[in-house]
Amino acid sequence: MAEVKANGVVKRIIEGYGFVLEESFQTRDGESRSKFFTVWDKAYAEKHIAQGDRVQVSGLLTVKIEEFTGRDGDSKQVAAAHINNPTTTADNPF
Repeated sequence: MAEVKANGVVKRIIEGYGFVLEESFQTRDGESRSKFFTVWDKAYAEKHIAQGDRVQVSGLLTVKIEEFTGRDGDSKQVAAAHINNPTTTADNPF
């Protein structure tokens, strides 16, 4: 597994398991884009991490193919990035 470091905003809390992190960046064309990571950190509540907080995360990267049904009813597949065994630091811890 590869180690990854990500800085971003907590978009959603997954109660009892962790949170979804959005990392924003600009492409060479100047276009704004986002990457999303599911961070499996059960201790997020002890670290006072809440939705909207800016955090720094490092851990082991896992990418899985996930399938879902889109709004149009068609089956779709995406590559979902997960961060396991994370070290999480909140930029504004309280």
